[in-house]
Amino acid sequence: MVSADAAKWTLSPTVRLRRRRFGNETIVYNEASGQTHLFDPLTDWLLHQVELGPVSEPDLVDRAMAETGAEREITAQRVKQILAAFDLEGLAEQMRDGA
Repeated sequence: MVSADAAKWTLSPTVRLRRRRFGNETIVYNEASGQTHLFDPLTDWLLHQVELGPVSEPDLVDRAMAETGAEREITAQRVKQILAAFDLEGLAEQMRDGA
């Protein structure tokens, strides 16, 4: 069970995304920034989960484990890396307290 006070991830406010899928990869274009990203299936899936509404990292790990069947430790590390990349690229951010 996830703590109610776990920080939540959400799309950055200016993000406007367009997707094109090619086999197992997805090209995501952010209309607001002009940046294009090439994502593997898990990365694209996680971005979609964040798009659906604010979600905590532990919830994302649980959802990703259910989706992929991967072990918790491996999944948690991968989710943490992907969220950090989303933050670095300006795609998603952690919500501020009281938001």
